[in-house]
Amino acid sequence: MALKLSIEKEEKLVPEVVEPEIERPVNNTGEAYDTDWIDEFLVRKASFDLEPLSNMFAKVHEHIDDMAKQADDLKVIDVATMNEAIGKGTQAKQYINKIEKTRQEVKAPYLAHGKRIDKLSKGVTSRLEAIQESLRVKIRPIMIAEKEKARAIAEKAEKERREAEKDIAQGSPAAPAPPPPAPSAPSGPVKTSTGSADLVKKYTWTVSDIKLVPEKYLTVTASMVNKDVKAGIQIPGIRIEVTEDVAMRAANS
Repeated sequence: MALKLSIEKEEKLVPEVVEPEIERPVNNTGEAYDTDWIDEFLVRKASFDLEPLSNMFAKVHEHIDDMAKQADDLKVIDVATMNEAIGKGTQAKQYINKIEKTRQEVKAPYLAHGKRIDKLSKGVTSRLEAIQESLRVKIRPIMIAEKEKARAIAEKAEKERREAEKDIAQGSPAAPAPPPPAPSAPSGPVKTSTGSADLVKKYTWTVSDIKLVPEKYLTVTASMVNKDVKAGIQIPGIRIEVTEDVAMRAANS
């Protein structure tokens, strides 16, 4: 049985690229940080219609149902039936290759459209990220200085409180009552109407001496192992098992 697979690329399956003209934001709410203009300019479009594709692949399944039944019913008991099974198996491989090629062709305009959307979006978000980064650099030294100042005040107050408690414990008649516990240095984020900012720790690392790295942090590179195993190279600590299986290759269709 020969399967004639024909999935035509229809014009309506090719997404139309519409690049809206972005104008300057309009403040609709009267607030300083209005975001409604983004929803106005960047319109969410309905998903592409996949029904034609679903219908085409449904027709392919009808042919494959018959192939699956023939494969299930075939009993391989000798060379003749083995050759018949190989023929059916390689025929299935031919169809796999054809469908994979068609899948890529049908999907290509969607991927291209998605890349265009990503590019347009990145052109906007990259500018916003640059704004955010420039402000972050300006904020950082002030935030560090303010937290250090608050920490120094809290440490000084705590020191004075302990000294007063010590004088009282030693029975000093002139010792004043100890002050209340010093407030701890502020550790929470600085909040604004549009969000918050805080200092966070960042960790980076490099390997200084691989011999000292514990074994649990080491990994095996699968691609290198596969390459050497196929070349017949014995790798210490790795057991290689050789088995044989059937590989089917389809003739060019």
